[in-house]
Amino acid sequence: MAKPKATTPSSRTIKLQIAGAVFVPMLALGLWLNSKGFFN
Repeated sequence: MAKPKATTPSSRTIKLQIAGAVFVPMLALGLWLNSKGFFN
């Protein structure tokens, strides 16, 4: 698979870490609120 020259593996890793750092707490919060009956 060809990689664009503008992006380096390190910057992609950083972007994935940022996405994980945002997505995982949101998912955990959503599951916690759901367990509390917030969405019901």
